[in-house]
Amino acid sequence: MKKYLIILLLFSKTVTAQKPVVSKDTSFAIQSTYEKERKKFSFIEIAAPEKSKKTIQQYNIGYRNIGGRDLLLDIFYPKKIKHKKPAVLLIFGGGWRSGDKTHNYAMATVLANNGYVAVTAEYRLSLEAPYPAAVYDLKAAIRWMRNHAKEYGIDTAQITVMGCSAGGQLAALIGTTNNNPSFEDNSGDNNYSSAVQAAVDIDGIL
Repeated sequence: MKKYLIILLLFSKTVTAQKPVVSKDTSFAIQSTYEKERKKFSFIEIAAPEKSKKTIQQYNIGYRNIGGRDLLLDIFYPKKIKHKKPAVLLIFGGGWRSGDKTHNYAMATVLANNGYVAVTAEYRLSLEAPYPAAVYDLKAAIRWMRNHAKEYGIDTAQITVMGCSAGGQLAALIGTTNNNPSFEDNSGDNNYSSAVQAAVDIDGIL
């Protein structure tokens, strides 16, 4: 009996070890920010554009596994893939330590409704992994986009990164480090390029 109990305990510890616990700072969120800002600007509303029936949304797709941790992305894209379409990787803000990929759903919806492929990806925040981990993760997301370009109708010669605040800073950093080995790691699929053709930095520091 003791032998089986020891084996069970060891198995339990092994399973637990395969699912790393990630510390998350949830202080920056859409609803809480809205409630705070509404006190000063009573006319504001949370953006909630309607999804077009001509688009598809897929959620929580694993694009990278690092240390047993799956990093996930969501993709919004037109149903009809007659022609290759420009793609945008959306990067959320939150001071590099908070925020969530769901913050970009409104923008992703608008982009998909207008014929773009929009990807919003999570990345490791500073409480989980220090710089440049976020850059490594987001460049891995770009490689994933190229790897799955045919499936989603992505034009691999027209990929943009766009972000707000900390996400804008990361977009600018990614956009200015194409083919720079100092900003690439070797833990992912490096058969595809992480280079981008444009970067949009919305109120991110430079």
